[in-house]
Amino acid sequence: TVIGHADSTDVSASNANVVYEYAPGGSSLGEGHLVVPAAPLTATWRGVTADSIHIAATTIDFQWLVDNGFSPNGWGDQTLVWETLVADLNARGGINGRQVVLDAVRPFSAIPGLGISADAVCLEVAGDFETFAVLGGFIGPAEISNICIPGQQNTILLGGRVTAERLAQVSAPWLENGTAKERRMSVYLSLLDQNGILEGRKVALVGATASQATYEIAQAELSALGVEVVLEALSEITVVDIQLLPYNSESLSSLSTSVTPEMVVGAITLTGLTEQEQLEQPDAQTQCIDPFEAAHPEIEVGSPDTHEDGIEKWWRSILTHCNQLRMFELIATKAGPILTHDTFREAAATMSQFRLPLSPYASLSAEKVDADDSFRLSVFVDDGSDNGTLEPMTDIMDGTP
Repeated sequence: TVIGHADSTDVSASNANVVYEYAPGGSSLGEGHLVVPAAPLTATWRGVTADSIHIAATTIDFQWLVDNGFSPNGWGDQTLVWETLVADLNARGGINGRQVVLDAVRPFSAIPGLGISADAVCLEVAGDFETFAVLGGFIGPAEISNICIPGQQNTILLGGRVTAERLAQVSAPWLENGTAKERRMSVYLSLLDQNGILEGRKVALVGATASQATYEIAQAELSALGVEVVLEALSEITVVDIQLLPYNSESLSSLSTSVTPEMVVGAITLTGLTEQEQLEQPDAQTQCIDPFEAAHPEIEVGSPDTHEDGIEKWWRSILTHCNQLRMFELIATKAGPILTHDTFREAAATMSQFRLPLSPYASLSAEKVDADDSFRLSVFVDDGSDNGTLEPMTDIMDGTP
């Protein structure tokens, strides 16, 4: 490599710092190629300085849930998990020459009206701090508060639950590392059809009025598949004596007092990797579990197959937050050194196929802001517990559109 000039031409002030590189074996200076030096990094957006990218994270307040009898165990020290994962990212070089600064990890209550308000957390992590992005978001009954982050606070959100209606109310990029509820229906019906479960069936569409947009998708999909829909009823429903095909597995994993496991045995739903399968994914081990265990050998991470109530679910915390951070890392890296809302959004739109620790199949596009494309059908089984369990019926498939 020669710094300066490659021939007898005078070196002017404009090219004095140009770098010329030459391939091995080159016999003359003229065989090199010009390499333009990278421009120095500068501040490009709120929360992005010349040497740092500022983020914040939100977490479910499991300590409050445990203290008030809503959960038998927590997810370990989630702040420690986030700090460890970010430290590992920075030790690997950060993102395009910048270190990631974790300004805050704030717990929120998933039960509105009780505990720490999700709206208050939004104002802190996206308002009080100069953050470029918030990772995690809000789930459960508190998920409506997600709009506050990319909407009122105009801050990138990676997490939460997206819907077309919510996305229409925000200005900053909002991406979900999971699968949007509205897209689950299309994928679910496709899997049912591929496995012959809809063949010769007459179908009734029964659901809650709050999910009307999703059931409108189902109407169109079933019509395209040539399946006869004999009843459409959207209301607040209870279980009836028919074969249930609930597209949203969360309706089976959190049964109410009016719906017992015995009432939904045999229900077929859409799922992905089991928790044990997630833990055993090669990327989950190398990118998530290994760095945490190396930093904290004194902590027993545990596993779903050996878990007992009362023991912290460290593995769940590590995998969940690692998955979110990895997705942010991939998109921000692809966005390049000029990191802004526009470059972040444009980078995500080009990621037609990639992997996440918990998603062997994932994709994003200008129209698709939910990443996970790893699906299977599972059936509900009454295993004698209060909530029953879901058992896989099919292998994991690539549901990339």
